[in-house]
Amino acid sequence: MIKTVLHKFSAALPVRVLLVEDEPGDAHLVHCALRSSYVHCSIEAVSTIAEFRQTVNKQEFNVILLDLSLPDSAGLDTLTTVLQTVRNTPVIVLSGQAEMDFALSALETGAADYLVKGDFGHDGLPRAICYALLRKELEAGLVETSKKLTLAAHVVEAANESILITNADGVIESVNPAFTRITGFSTSEVIGRTPKILHSGLQSGDFYQNLWKTLSSTGTWQGEIWNQRKDGTLYPQWISICSIKNPSGAVQHYVSIASDLTAIRQAEQDVTRLARFDPLTGLINRDSYHAELSLALAAAKQDEFIAGVIILNLKRFRDINEARGMEAGDSLLKAVSTRIKENLHRSDILARLGADEFAIILPNLGASRIEAGRRALGVAERLSATLAQSFNVDNENYTIEAYFGINLFPQNPEQNAADILGNAQTALNRIKRGTDHPIAFFEHSMGETARSRYTLERDLRRGIADDQLRLYLQPQVNADSVIIGFEALVRWEHPEKGLVPPGEFIPLAEQSDLIVLLDTWMLKHACQLLTELTQQNRAVPIALNISPRHFARADLISGIKQCLAETGTDPTLLILEVTEGLFLRDVDTAAAKMRELIDLGLRFSLDDFGTGYSALAYLKRLSFYELKIDQSFVRDLPHDQDDVALVETILAVARSLKLHVVAEGVETAEQAAFFDTRGPIVQQGYFHGRPEPAQNWLARLP
Repeated sequence: MIKTVLHKFSAALPVRVLLVEDEPGDAHLVHCALRSSYVHCSIEAVSTIAEFRQTVNKQEFNVILLDLSLPDSAGLDTLTTVLQTVRNTPVIVLSGQAEMDFALSALETGAADYLVKGDFGHDGLPRAICYALLRKELEAGLVETSKKLTLAAHVVEAANESILITNADGVIESVNPAFTRITGFSTSEVIGRTPKILHSGLQSGDFYQNLWKTLSSTGTWQGEIWNQRKDGTLYPQWISICSIKNPSGAVQHYVSIASDLTAIRQAEQDVTRLARFDPLTGLINRDSYHAELSLALAAAKQDEFIAGVIILNLKRFRDINEARGMEAGDSLLKAVSTRIKENLHRSDILARLGADEFAIILPNLGASRIEAGRRALGVAERLSATLAQSFNVDNENYTIEAYFGINLFPQNPEQNAADILGNAQTALNRIKRGTDHPIAFFEHSMGETARSRYTLERDLRRGIADDQLRLYLQPQVNADSVIIGFEALVRWEHPEKGLVPPGEFIPLAEQSDLIVLLDTWMLKHACQLLTELTQQNRAVPIALNISPRHFARADLISGIKQCLAETGTDPTLLILEVTEGLFLRDVDTAAAKMRELIDLGLRFSLDDFGTGYSALAYLKRLSFYELKIDQSFVRDLPHDQDDVALVETILAVARSLKLHVVAEGVETAEQAAFFDTRGPIVQQGYFHGRPEPAQNWLARLP
């Protein structure tokens, strides 16, 4: 350590020593002791305190050698005066007194060392000087270290980052105020515990194993972690962890510095929202709409269904904006977007393209292009009607209308999102140039077809409510041509078009909930008719169709029970005709419903038998009363031998399962004779009677 001090001084830069001594002999001894030592010194001497003050005011010294007995000062007062004058320079006392108590007093007063004159030894004085200089350097280092530690403590206290210090075992020893502010835990709640109290559960065990593996091998780790505050809320942090080791290389502490990323993540979300969403309405913007449209196009091509795009503009919105101001216009646009969204399906996608222009993606409109067009038109008609209703914005009512351009896709393999949107815009522009209708398709013919189907569906819905339906009956006869039952059929008497053929409105109804309304109407009127015939002692069974859509409803059985109770109908006179399509999705549920209805007394007929895929499997599992041979097998009898073989097989199956058989579509005497020779088969068809209003046939019953 002495070498360390000596290394700082050389011939060019000796130790500057100030000797304060009034005795020439003692001064000579000091000069001799230092001249022959290993310490290179530059010595200057004074003999009084007054001279001392003058000298130290002119230059600095590394060491003061002080005699305490001077002409103008004596004792410890001399030492005190010198120490107060040169506060940072070590003072070595040279005294003629060898008393221990006096020496200790001098050291306590602040002397760096105490030497007795004449008893220096050969290196006592230079050694004392070296130790005094070393002590000064060490004290200066301690002061600097203390300052740095104090500064570091202030930095930790004032830091915005969460700082956590643990021991080598991961037990928390210290946290800063930012930690308590961010986590919600107080210092007393975490000291002595481990950082596991912050775990969110979002990171796996493997994540933490890799963290510790990296920390152990490199001494540092940094990354993003989701932690949990005291109140349970989760938040993201960027954490840097480092290990603090002792001189031997063993870990003493771990220090974790963590930044709360909540504000940054929120800012990122805000930027993303601004990039993807319209700031006024909260709807996706044009760029996002293009991306969604591309996805919808890919899905439609892959799954082979038809999707649609609707673009709509508000009529005369600019007039409202100019007359009432942009603030009112913005409020109206928000109200419009809300109302549109409320009238769309959850899977539909709504966007604001700009100004008063909105766009909608209808992602799956079915496999039929005609049906897809009808559904798209239905959406546009519904939106047109709801937007026409008054808007109350800032206590003022506004009435607006809208133009609608519709385009169905995909139309060809090369089509892209821009093409689809452009075609819808073309349809919209065609309206703006002047048409009688606010809705247009890109394909004009598609618009006419869709509009026709939409109008028909709307009229049928009204027709059911306005009692425009009529109950028709077609007789079922035995081999003696005696009527033993009827099939109930429905006809629609349109107030303007007259009697609408069932081939026009039944398929349309089957594609919507209208078929359920038709089934319910048929059930009610068939039950009323059966009750009337029972009261007249003329009752015969009546069969009627139940659609798969209706059969799948949860309220099927309760609806039938309610109808039977209200009409007082004998359920054994009611035969429900179902098709094999009823069992394709969930045969177990369908079978359970059938059993419950059979327990009520109803019977089931399997309609269009032979046209499905697994009828025999259904017949084995389900309790049918009869089979109906589809008219497609009857049409060419008895001349087509393939049809003859098929019918013979069906009859054999029915006999083995003890099922009644109804042959429908019997139109000639040859067909009737064919079935008459093959056992008790019920026949139905134009040969025995066409469907007619119920009252016409009832008049012919005995």
